[in-house]
Amino acid sequence: LIVRIYIMKKFIPLSLLICLFIVLAASFGDAQDAVLGLEDRAFTTHNLNQVGYFSTNIGQFYPYGGQFEKTLEYPINSGHICMYRQCLMIGVPVNVVSAADGRFEEFDAVGGYNAGEGDIAISDNPATWPSYGWPVQDPSGNPVFLAQQESYCVYSDSTNWRYYNNNELDMLLDIRVHQTIYSWAVPTANKFHILKFEIENASNRPLTEMYFNYYSDLDIGGIDNAAAEWADDCVEFDRNRDLVYFYDSDNYSDDWGEPDPFLSGVVFLQTPNNQGITDFH
Repeated sequence: LIVRIYIMKKFIPLSLLICLFIVLAASFGDAQDAVLGLEDRAFTTHNLNQVGYFSTNIGQFYPYGGQFEKTLEYPINSGHICMYRQCLMIGVPVNVVSAADGRFEEFDAVGGYNAGEGDIAISDNPATWPSYGWPVQDPSGNPVFLAQQESYCVYSDSTNWRYYNNNELDMLLDIRVHQTIYSWAVPTANKFHILKFEIENASNRPLTEMYFNYYSDLDIGGIDNAAAEWADDCVEFDRNRDLVYFYDSDNYSDDWGEPDPFLSGVVFLQTPNNQGITDFH
């Protein structure tokens, strides 16, 4: 799956690109999956270009501490933030693993892919890398970089509700999500990020009828509840382009006290068998 997010101000396209790939199995670096869980949780902020973007290694793209530091912020350092929540949902007909409920985490970190200090491995800060170096490597063990700033992490459904809380042992899907985010600062590419998800079936059984959902709750014009800026937001779906975008109906932000708040949206660029978006709600 490949998804693209657009951000626009006065109809000048800015974009946040999300690339989603599903694979049956994969090999990634030489990491030895260490401790899985709370102590391995980490986060980072992509801050190289004009769009600040926060990321975690538990399947959500908003801070789990309740703060909104550079969470889909444009221009960066402006305080103009339009994301309330973005996160992953992956499921099969009998079980859905979701990062949308802040009361508990159904995805949790897989250890061994960062330095163990609470920061996701990010390419422009080697101090965040694991001991064996950058976790994305070629067959010869050399680091592979595709962008000016990249981050990489891995998480699994080890804490999915039915398995972890209800003790339904057969409900563990045993999936691993390998997440890479790419950013550039060059003028032609400084208003978007690319997010790639490689979903690995780490179990010894096939997972049939699996589906992927990218949950996106954006508040165009600001996230301050006091201003209730979210109340006049609208959403459009362009099926021909697999595009979903959010906009402000009166084209004014009461939160920021400014006209023309930027728009944001999601485009699926590539999907398994080119199915595109099969369900939207």
